[in-house]
Amino acid sequence: MEYSKLNKYASLSLVLGPFIEPYALSDGGTAMFKLFMFLNILVFLYKGKHVKYEFKPFNRFVLYALSVPTIIAFLYGYTSSVIGSYSTLLLFVLNLILVIPHVRIPLLRKYYKYAVIMCIVVFCLQELSYYTTGTRFMALIPFFHTIYAGVDMTSFVAKMSMEDRSCSMFLEPSHFAHFLLPYLAMELGFLHDEGKLLNRTTVVVSLVLLFLRSGNGLIVMAIIWVFAVLFSNLYKPLKYIVIIPLAFAVSIYGFSAFSNTEMGQSIMDRIQELDTDVTEVNSGFIRLWRGYYVFGEQPFLVKLFGVGYGGLEDAVHNSRFQWMFFSNTDTYVNNVQAFLISYGILGTIFFFLFLCSICDKKHFATTLVIIAFTSLCFLDNFFWSSKMLFILAIPIAISYNKYILYNENTIYSNG
Repeated sequence: MEYSKLNKYASLSLVLGPFIEPYALSDGGTAMFKLFMFLNILVFLYKGKHVKYEFKPFNRFVLYALSVPTIIAFLYGYTSSVIGSYSTLLLFVLNLILVIPHVRIPLLRKYYKYAVIMCIVVFCLQELSYYTTGTRFMALIPFFHTIYAGVDMTSFVAKMSMEDRSCSMFLEPSHFAHFLLPYLAMELGFLHDEGKLLNRTTVVVSLVLLFLRSGNGLIVMAIIWVFAVLFSNLYKPLKYIVIIPLAFAVSIYGFSAFSNTEMGQSIMDRIQELDTDVTEVNSGFIRLWRGYYVFGEQPFLVKLFGVGYGGLEDAVHNSRFQWMFFSNTDTYVNNVQAFLISYGILGTIFFFLFLCSICDKKHFATTLVIIAFTSLCFLDNFFWSSKMLFILAIPIAISYNKYILYNENTIYSNG
């Protein structure tokens, strides 16, 4: 099957998004991924053809998100960033509507695979450098600013080069894990549809995730593999009587042995950070819990309807739990908490229904990627980012582009 230049650009632009996300135009200035998404909108408005859209569940969420929470925000005075409620969401929505219909799964898989291989090679070279010289090189563009306000690239690179974990071409190991996890889920999903459980690529990616020692990466990887095995097409008696019990026994023994190693202790330390102790505001607490404290004290109408994405900052600053946040610019909460505060329980349900609608029974990859996405939402923040667009693009491109007549062998082709 031949693909147009627009198909190739659309598929490639989604893969490039996470690589652009670490950078900003200036210290505390516009994030480059937002500029990139804006340029994508211009390209597809100019070059893209009219196509049939089937985003009805998402449209319902968008119409709600752009209306009701804004009214609630005005009622409670959460109005310091009202424009943010519209600009960020519209940027995301327009990319979803304009770019994804031109994405072709074989192209996306091919570009994604090449990007994963490149990142793994860089990661291995960084590890080799660290264990031979005691320092590692950072594969970041030096003349750009980091997306972290007040952190210049030179000092950030100097600091990270001495850390004990590599992060390939990303700012942090967890960001690299976020890039690998959807690929693992997607490939295991396609293997499921082919009647297979694993291949060399999925094993290599899983090993890299293990060596990354990212707490949330390890948790989501385990969730992906559990669902892949439970819903595999293996002969049922073999799966339930032999494979699963054997895997459980090997996991118990392997975990016991591995936890006694230096790397095992490092991983356990990372996972143990994911606790609920309010007096220990560590990275695990930040990712998992503090947003619920902010949401829990909001008025009933705010809990039900939200205050919009632009009201999130005000909700944090007006909270008696602001002491859990490190500065006036720190509003970091995970995606689930951001949805609850921004769009309330009702808006979160609308978005969840949208996720359910793109789980295609014919293609297990859609379900497995959504499981990975949902798991990450409970563990980290990538709200309305190019990373979120990229992860959601995979199941949407498979299940919603029904006006494209894919041959079964074509959609599974790796290009």
